[in-house]
Amino acid sequence: MNTFKKMFSNTADKVLLGIFLSMSMWILIINILGIKYTLFNYLYAFVLAVLPTVGAVIGFIRTKQWGGIYSKVGRATFLVSFGLAFWALGSYIWSYYNYFLNVELPYPSWADVGYAPAYLWWGIGIIALTTLTSVKDSDRPLNRILFFCIPLMMAIVTYYIVHIELHSGESFFNTINPGKLLVDTYYPLADVCILATLAVCSSLELNFLGRRLRLPLMIIVIGFVLNYIADFYFAYTTIVGTYYVGEIADWLFTVSMFILSLGVSNLHPKLLKD
Repeated sequence: MNTFKKMFSNTADKVLLGIFLSMSMWILIINILGIKYTLFNYLYAFVLAVLPTVGAVIGFIRTKQWGGIYSKVGRATFLVSFGLAFWALGSYIWSYYNYFLNVELPYPSWADVGYAPAYLWWGIGIIALTTLTSVKDSDRPLNRILFFCIPLMMAIVTYYIVHIELHSGESFFNTINPGKLLVDTYYPLADVCILATLAVCSSLELNFLGRRLRLPLMIIVIGFVLNYIADFYFAYTTIVGTYYVGEIADWLFTVSMFILSLGVSNLHPKLLKD
């Protein structure tokens, strides 16, 4: 509880909160005015990249505070932050398509060179982080099974809606854009793999380090859940043709990047001294 009260008391958290609130107001204006495919929309795509960029920078600072990448916690923090940096890169490339190439929906595109590896770095970082903060508890195998069922059900729902309902009658090779079908599958399922890892580790007992870092770990878990929802909803809107920059899907990404950045920001070595 004391840790929770300290959130937003430091400069990093306040900066992230300020960016998030400003972006939320931006999205609200876009949707109230009902504007689409304008410079005001495309500017939001650029600003959306700024949030994870700031989160990554904060994460790199936290890495240094943990003793650098030679420290196990520092290395795990660096990997999660590196994922944020790659996601930001994808958004910058997306914004380039909007501004200079006049492509309203660059999906799939070279932007995925940034987005796709982000999930790999996140996955490696989460495995490293949960390994450090958990101890095995062989007396509760049923708990691990129950926790694993949650992301498994998410994977089934994702496959059913994306492939059965929305891509009904289209095979992978006969669909208009097989690349889109591939990325529509990759992102939600990459989220599911990360969540499956988190779910299994959540059934384990936390060690001393895990108990001290419980709050940032919980924040990061929530961030990945929200990122799954954002990826799934984005795929849905692009399939049915309702997506535009500044739509609710972008706000969901804004929330997930804010929460993930906030989690990284709170991975502070000072927690070990409280």
